[in-house]
Amino acid sequence: MIRILHLTDFHLNKRTLRDWNDFYKESFIEKVKEFHKKCNIDLVVFTGDLIDKGGKDFEGASNAFDLFEQNIIKPVIETLGLDVSKFIICPGNHDIDRLADDEIDENGLKTTLNSSEKIISFIENSEKENSFKRIERIKQYKTFEHKLYENIQVDKIQSIFSFSLKCKISNDKTIGISSLNSSWRCYNDNDFGNILIGENQLNNNYKFVKDCDIKIALIHHQLDWLAVAEKRTINSHLHKNYDLILSGHVHVGTSTMITGFTGSCFLNVSPSGLNQIRTNNTNFVNGFTIIDYNESITCHYLKYNHNHKIFVDNTDIADKGKKTFHKPPTDTTTNIENYRQAVDNIIEDHYLEMNNHFITGKKNEKDVSVKSAFIYPPIDDGKSFYEESVTQTNFIDIINSNENMLFLGSQESGKKSLLYRIIVEYVDDYDIYNKIPVFIDFNEVKNKEFTTIIKEYTRLSTDRVREILEKGKFVFLIDNLSYHESKNFGNQINRLHKFYKEFPKNRIIGTYEHDNIGIIPTEIINYCKIPFSYQFVRGLKTKEIKQIMRQWLPSEDVLKNEESLEKLVNTFSPVLNLIKVNAA
Repeated sequence: MIRILHLTDFHLNKRTLRDWNDFYKESFIEKVKEFHKKCNIDLVVFTGDLIDKGGKDFEGASNAFDLFEQNIIKPVIETLGLDVSKFIICPGNHDIDRLADDEIDENGLKTTLNSSEKIISFIENSEKENSFKRIERIKQYKTFEHKLYENIQVDKIQSIFSFSLKCKISNDKTIGISSLNSSWRCYNDNDFGNILIGENQLNNNYKFVKDCDIKIALIHHQLDWLAVAEKRTINSHLHKNYDLILSGHVHVGTSTMITGFTGSCFLNVSPSGLNQIRTNNTNFVNGFTIIDYNESITCHYLKYNHNHKIFVDNTDIADKGKKTFHKPPTDTTTNIENYRQAVDNIIEDHYLEMNNHFITGKKNEKDVSVKSAFIYPPIDDGKSFYEESVTQTNFIDIINSNENMLFLGSQESGKKSLLYRIIVEYVDDYDIYNKIPVFIDFNEVKNKEFTTIIKEYTRLSTDRVREILEKGKFVFLIDNLSYHESKNFGNQINRLHKFYKEFPKNRIIGTYEHDNIGIIPTEIINYCKIPFSYQFVRGLKTKEIKQIMRQWLPSEDVLKNEESLEKLVNTFSPVLNLIKVNAA
């Protein structure tokens, strides 16, 4: 077994440094010693955001990194009796100097690096010339990284876009750790969907560690932050090549075992280690994860209690703060081929229909796709009706959740468009989500069995459909779901309940026409046997109205377009408000 201490997101500034030395450090060291005494901690990984805002509080990143080394790295490795080669870092978005590259260079990169080939070429040229041109933002971090590991006595590779090393642990297993730079394209607060790694960065690091017994990838960002140009390729390669992927960034701890077309790996996201230690927000905790990697994987989740200045089990993540994950048996080649065939069939049979759903009003029909035309409507959990705080529901929350969800909204509020957009996300990024989406119009079910509907949608055989149902790999997108007696859907509802009871591992996302937003219909409360979380699709606001209207306007004169948008919004707003009043 190897035991890994996973830290992330300390955001070292004057405040957090003071908190570390005055409150956090003693409790942290005590808890780490407790684990180390029971079983040696072999490796410490830190997945980015060592410092805060590029070292703004300390007159630059270099000074901030030096303080991080003296105050964090040295006390931790001294406590554990490790050398610095066993404390591995990777860069986060706060570890870069955002002012080092000007806006012209940034806009040029963003426009140019729009394909995998161009990303690869840029990285190759930077490595060949050993040049930080247009990526000066990462120079101070890479200088610190080079100095930190300059004299370690282990095999390593280090360059502008590479850092991997190999080390042995007590049971003679060779560990390969690749520190991946996902922050070299970070520039402002709009990083989502713009993150690049580069296929050659990943491949160069992997080639160095490929002969190791256990391979670990460190990356600050979650994989859904990657740009479309390389998201599928990077995800596929990571899942296939590495046993563990460890990350941070979102300040919330999660763990999962992923099995995709190309292999299985374990993903762990650690919570922020040292940031806002006085917050009362239960959704935001400071802590860390201890990972025991063996034939199975056990995670120990710890959180900091500032009132008592101690670390306690994080029971919000797992019962008793501990959870074990079992490595799934390798899927057969036949099963993997079936999953891929289902996904390819959905693209071939249903993408054109979904794209055509959005074509009305688009100024350039050749550019129409679900992704380019979809406008995300305002969605929340409606708790304000019960005098609780409302939680806004974003698209990524919907995709990543394991809950069954029912979206309630008035007619033409965008519910069907939302289902189509979810389908495309699951299909395009199957290697991330490992779910096969199936669209079902409840109005069209009639006397059909649900397995028959799945067969028709995916073009898989009955046996293959049932095998995938048993594994829980389907997500059913059910439009026009209704429990209202006047709809005469009683027989269909009973068969849906029976189907869900037989295959409960599969997820259901449904839409329900309902005008009284904020109140769950009584027929659902009385008759629904599926455990849904309820979400309410609100009327479009000015922001969404403008997004839609931009699709109707010619694109040549941006200034004139914006003036036209204001006139259109001002014209239609009274009508929209009247509709809202009447609906209420």
